[in-house]
Amino acid sequence: MANKLIKFNFNGEFIPELESLSKSHPIAEVNTMYFTSVHSRITDLKTDTYLAETIANYLGTVDTLHLFVGKTTKNQYVAEYQKPGKDEIQICIGAVTGGSFVFKTGCISEETGVLSQYDAGHKGTIFVMDMFPKTAEDKEASICISDLHAFRVEDESYSKAMCKLFNNIYYRVKDEKSTSPVTYVNEPKKISQNDIDRVEIGRIFCGVPKVFSRLSVLPLEDLDEEVDIPSSSASELRNMYLLDTERVLTEEEEKRVPDLGEWYVVPEWSKKTAKRISTSKKFRKSIGNILLYGPSGTGKTEG
Repeated sequence: MANKLIKFNFNGEFIPELESLSKSHPIAEVNTMYFTSVHSRITDLKTDTYLAETIANYLGTVDTLHLFVGKTTKNQYVAEYQKPGKDEIQICIGAVTGGSFVFKTGCISEETGVLSQYDAGHKGTIFVMDMFPKTAEDKEASICISDLHAFRVEDESYSKAMCKLFNNIYYRVKDEKSTSPVTYVNEPKKISQNDIDRVEIGRIFCGVPKVFSRLSVLPLEDLDEEVDIPSSSASELRNMYLLDTERVLTEEEEKRVPDLGEWYVVPEWSKKTAKRISTSKKFRKSIGNILLYGPSGTGKTEG
């Protein structure tokens, strides 16, 4: 079992947004189904500080750093991690091979775009977050995540859920006696610009990418699921894919909106295009223009 690439940090120096975690319960007091006989080495330790912050950012309960986690169209996991005030963006591509994660990793300067080698002095948080979507599939981990969504950051229940989730991850990543280990190859490979350029994001778990910015046609859809586009009339679809939910059209703008009767069946390509444009507003490079082409009378204007 790998034990050097990921180093857990227990110094208790939580960011102000997670200060309540400094009063959290020692791991030994938070039971987990993966608790093993080697507890003596962590009995007095508390929730990991770096991991707590990245998980809180992943779940959206705090917004303190740049974190992006996604899945590519080739079923690889990708992650970006950047601390506030730092020019360096840590990046990672993880692929599951033979049941273990194999990583390619590096760092990019946000200012110059220069790609450099990953510094072995890092704690390895980028690797934990790259594996997090897979780690979170565990039943106990998913319950903890639901609790973190349900409670406020300052609540005691939030602290307990964070401790338990961390405990779950700690044992599964670090303990060879775990009944549900998350295994990885301890030597990451160097990442190249070609590796970055080939990444096409098919699913986003959290954040907005700065480096892995090439998105697939439907960036938020699970690649394993079919896209469900409702069969609706024009009037029902009118408010379904709004670009700005708070914006009210002026009287002049209202006059420019076509009034299609209930007889009109909205074509599938039109609904899919509307969804793609609406979804793209979540990303840095949103869709600003579209081009419709085809012979006259095929429904371009109405669609």
